[in-house]
Amino acid sequence: MEKSLQEKVKIIKYANEIALKNEIVILGSTYMANFPFYELINKYQLENAVYNRSIEKLSIAHAEKFLKELVIEIKPTKIFIALGEVDYKLDTATTSYNNIIRKIRSELPYATLYLITIPCADEKASLFNQNIQNLCDGKKIIKIDFIKNYSTKNIEYKAKFKILARYFRNKNISFSDAFKLAEI
Repeated sequence: MEKSLQEKVKIIKYANEIALKNEIVILGSTYMANFPFYELINKYQLENAVYNRSIEKLSIAHAEKFLKELVIEIKPTKIFIALGEVDYKLDTATTSYNNIIRKIRSELPYATLYLITIPCADEKASLFNQNIQNLCDGKKIIKIDFIKNYSTKNIEYKAKFKILARYFRNKNISFSDAFKLAEI
């Protein structure tokens, strides 16, 4: 995994050179890596650039190790973090997650962080999500619960994108835009 991960981070680093600053970054593991963000963003014509820096099977520890390349280099103003699906059972998971938050707060103090919970499949996942909740202050670090069961992947993606899209916007939306988002 390490060599493959380093190759993926290297590709992201090259992409960062042409990325816009002060936009939105998604940092996650498998679920977010496969989420069709770009299709939905293009369909609903959001005004912000959204960069998905998620990598399949990305652990919290690896995200911490490569945080500069995955997030900090492009200086986003909003960062959505969806980590833990690979390693939420480890005792070190919450500590590493907290380290990521501290590093981001240190390097990007103006950025707002949105921490996305993992599905509550068992007691360990529930405990992990509670620990993530404890890292939030509701102002600059906000928890998003959006993992629910849906009948199809298409419906699931649209429902979850609808929740995220309201956080993507920097300005007030028109009635027309509101209706477009309601269509999701």
